[in-house]
Amino acid sequence: MRAQPLVASRILFMDLEREISMHSTYLKILLSAALLTPWMATAQAQPSPDTASRQGEALQATERDNELVFQFGQGVESMAFSAIDGRVTVDQPMSGTRVDLAPGSMTLHVFAGRSGSEQVARSWRDAMSGDDSRMFGTTIDDARTTHPEKLNFWVAGPMQINGVELQDSMYIGQGHQLTANNWWLADRTARADRCAKDLRVKDVNGQIYCFNAQGSNTYRVRACESLL
Repeated sequence: MRAQPLVASRILFMDLEREISMHSTYLKILLSAALLTPWMATAQAQPSPDTASRQGEALQATERDNELVFQFGQGVESMAFSAIDGRVTVDQPMSGTRVDLAPGSMTLHVFAGRSGSEQVARSWRDAMSGDDSRMFGTTIDDARTTHPEKLNFWVAGPMQINGVELQDSMYIGQGHQLTANNWWLADRTARADRCAKDLRVKDVNGQIYCFNAQGSNTYRVRACESLL
């Protein structure tokens, strides 16, 4: 009978030991969770490559005011242009164009996104039937560069110089060269002079004009004597 208190004490001690062991295990679990939580939160905050790519594309799909300046040279008193056709890279915006006239110049504004596309460049060359001699681009120092590999967009339509329309539509496209966005011109009746860095076109009366590259977004237009 005297042994009963001892047995009871051993049972209580064993129960207490199990309780401590259980609490110890629970504390270990809590500690492990506390250590893992910051890493898990950081991992969840990082977008997947596909998500990051889509977010980057969304940021790039911004309509911009893209300006091309035509300076009046010898024999040019006025210019006009109206866009009736165009292409832009898929998922990029394009809302239209505007022309601003000032003494001695005409500025074309193309409101579109900037993202280079081989498809847009291919449609540009197709409009010229693949004839690279009918196109020229600004900031092209290498004469072997005869056409754009990629274009952000292009627009096309009738152009007038001194109130007289050119023989064919003028195609105007924006690409990218080195660190700047460059501009390409093309006309199905034009001739490119890569040494002189200009594109030569003819109006319906037979007058010839040279569009000479003057930097990344400027052409100087003057009357010329021959197509080449």
